[in-house]
Amino acid sequence: MRPPLFIMLFALSCGIAIAATCAFCAIRPNKVAAYIRQKHLGSPKWLRNWPFAGMVMKEWYPVYLRVTGIGGFVCALVWLTLLIRLFSK
Repeated sequence: MRPPLFIMLFALSCGIAIAATCAFCAIRPNKVAAYIRQKHLGSPKWLRNWPFAGMVMKEWYPVYLRVTGIGGFVCALVWLTLLIRLFSK
């Protein structure tokens, strides 16, 4: 039994969006880190005091973005491959 078309399209579009976001984090981590740091500095003080909120200001944060971006991209590709194989039956 195949799922409805809107569920298939939603799952595929989510996989493509996650893959694109992770690819951008893996390719341009410095640009992503600069944007996140700018948003962090403009956020309210109570939000900046949350645990791990200062992680974005560390010098190793672009490396973290690159590693998680590659891992997320691989996971998204596996997700898309499984969806295509499931829906093509």
